[in-house]
Amino acid sequence: VLEKFYSKTLNQVKGCALYLPPGYKSTHQYPILYLLHGSGGDYLSWFFDMNLDNLMDYLRSNGAVPEMIVVMPDGHEGTIGTLLQPYSQTSSEDNGERRRREYIRHVSYFVNDVIPFIESKYNVSPEFRAIAGLSMGGYQTTHLITTHPDLFHAAGIFSAGAEESVLTRFSSVKDHLSKYRLVYLSCGNWDFLFDQSKALSKMLNELGISHVYYARAHLSESM
Repeated sequence: VLEKFYSKTLNQVKGCALYLPPGYKSTHQYPILYLLHGSGGDYLSWFFDMNLDNLMDYLRSNGAVPEMIVVMPDGHEGTIGTLLQPYSQTSSEDNGERRRREYIRHVSYFVNDVIPFIESKYNVSPEFRAIAGLSMGGYQTTHLITTHPDLFHAAGIFSAGAEESVLTRFSSVKDHLSKYRLVYLSCGNWDFLFDQSKALSKMLNELGISHVYYARAHLSESM
């Protein structure tokens, strides 16, 4: 399902893709997963690049996941590459500050525009709302769970870590995150963000936040 909605935060119309379970009934409450794309993708990437609809149908038919809704909102401001990307015209310090401001703006967009639109139109269970993201979407996830931890019941961070300013916020929300059904981190050891991902896992251990950390070796190393 494809949706369009107006974002007051960004002052523009945004796109959003949804996976609805076969036989979706508006009278039934469903668990929901918000799945955020990487910087080079858009709200259609999980469908076209990852075949998410086929994967979800397969997992559901095998009883690996319940019937659920998966929401893939657009994570960019404007077109691809205009949100949270380095800018060659500025110094690396300016880039970092600008990205931090844009991540904060994304939190406002997600909380004030995306969730209200989706959950006013689709029947979502108040007992289970999860958030997960890849790369840029993983960074967006860390910002969301450290500023609004009470909104979610599980989180996944794929091929991403956390900026220094975000790392310091985890200690203040550790009680919330410790109640999550699952906190899952994963990253390939060849990924340039591997060290950040590993550092995030180490910090979660130090804070006593239970989580699953999966570090995948390159195929050539495992043969």
